[in-house]
Amino acid sequence: MCKESYADNPYEEATIREFERDYHSQKSIWWYTRDSCLYRILNKALRLQDIDLLFSMRFLIKDISQQLKDEHRKFVKKKGVIRVYRGQAVSTEEMNKLRCGEGQLISFNNFLSTSLNKVEALMFARQEVLFTLGSVFRLENVMFDEREALWCARLTLCNEDDQDMKEMYEHQKKSVGGGDEQASLLSLGFLLANMGKYEKAKQYYTRVLDELNDDDMNVAECYQRLGEVSASQGEYDVALDHLNEAVKLYKKFQHAHDTLDIGYCYYWIGRVYLHKEDYETALSYLNKDLAITQAKLPAHHVETAWTLREIGNVHYYQGDNDSALSYHQRALVMYKKVLPPTHSDISGSLTETGHVYLDKKEYDRALDYHNQSLQMHRKSLPPDHPDVATSYHSIGRVYEDKNDLTRALEYFEKCLVIRKKSLPPSHPYIQSVSDVIRRVKSK
Repeated sequence: MCKESYADNPYEEATIREFERDYHSQKSIWWYTRDSCLYRILNKALRLQDIDLLFSMRFLIKDISQQLKDEHRKFVKKKGVIRVYRGQAVSTEEMNKLRCGEGQLISFNNFLSTSLNKVEALMFARQEVLFTLGSVFRLENVMFDEREALWCARLTLCNEDDQDMKEMYEHQKKSVGGGDEQASLLSLGFLLANMGKYEKAKQYYTRVLDELNDDDMNVAECYQRLGEVSASQGEYDVALDHLNEAVKLYKKFQHAHDTLDIGYCYYWIGRVYLHKEDYETALSYLNKDLAITQAKLPAHHVETAWTLREIGNVHYYQGDNDSALSYHQRALVMYKKVLPPTHSDISGSLTETGHVYLDKKEYDRALDYHNQSLQMHRKSLPPDHPDVATSYHSIGRVYEDKNDLTRALEYFEKCLVIRKKSLPPSHPYIQSVSDVIRRVKSK
């Protein structure tokens, strides 16, 4: 890809030939910080989340991360705390978000280049200190320096003793897979899907699937993950094809019919049938999953909570609000025991409990649960994430039922803006909220 982009640049062509001839993992940082097309292309791929480029350059990302880890071990033996600087142009909107995030954790989706010299940093000069991809900092404060006429944000690099960092890392490690040394091959796709970047996740899983051997266990997980993404995009028949293929492969590879992987596929199949409004089939698959998770996992486990929550949703759609509340409350208690306090699964559970209270015409309770959920989504997710749209839609429903049509319309329109950004045009959620807006306007 470098060759294609710099075909008419003799200097870069020579650099690329040198890279092909001389590169080895112990010089990855040197190559990254060198003034060449490699630095520019990798940074662009990380910034734009270009799946093809990231996939092609994954070896370099891994080598840089490992070399930075090795260099850090040497550094901490010789030096204590150091202060570094970085100049960065940001929009007013981004600055306002930073100001609202004081005390929170912040992470960067690139290799963060900084300088030991403040003047050089403000001039965007050559950097001297490099932080690894995904480094997590505590945003201590954001203040305007009148003398310098610029905003200053003070960040502290988190270490393994930071309690919030521990909770986040342990949960992410369990969710994404892999141990301390490396995450699984499919981790990037999982993270993209979790961010609501469904097309990019699907692109990544498809790319991985094309490169795997038929007897690789990751093939089964690839189909499983593709099923999850297709379900999230409303492509329910495609999702069922992928998930049933995953079940078949897991049974073949694992020589069993009741493993946790198979149970997790049953969970997603149950969710798909719920969206297809085939409630009895949905309950059948979700109860299969519940039997597996309760037999093989600790008494309080996030996967069991997921299943309890979905069973609650089925009962809700069947009109059995008392059973729905029972399952949702069990799920919520379990989530709060095993997840970080701002985790999106807790906010999702709050949303669904709010739906039940709305159905019971208990409007104040419904708004309380939905507003709790919205505040948690805002803390833990990007502003255009589909789950934020779901909270807006839920609050709009309560106001519509209360006949406060002005506020209902306000929330439904916020929901539509986000859904148009994050979902394909044919997704049923876009059509449904558009129909709701027309209905409210006609009243």
